[in-house]
Amino acid sequence: MGQDWRAVEAAGHSYAALGKDGGKRGYMPLTRYRIREEEGLFEGELEIPLSVGTVGGSIKSNPSFKNTYQIMDYPTAAELGHVMTSVGLAANFAALRALSI
Repeated sequence: MGQDWRAVEAAGHSYAALGKDGGKRGYMPLTRYRIREEEGLFEGELEIPLSVGTVGGSIKSNPSFKNTYQIMDYPTAAELGHVMTSVGLAANFAALRALSI
């Protein structure tokens, strides 16, 4: 989607290492999972400080990003952030599954 994945990864590692408490508890996970039994739901949460943009930079000049935004019906930055979070949770959950087999 035209985001700088290296910056996303660096932000994630920095936040996991320092987090809200300034690193007092050491490296912490960015994801949390729980089962909400009363509704029968499996819920995942990803917390990472991230700036998400939908205009400018490579997004404006790269045709493949333009096409992807068109396919997604030109999401707002907030909507794109939700999609990115969902993909991040799915990738994390897949890695957890692979480790548990």
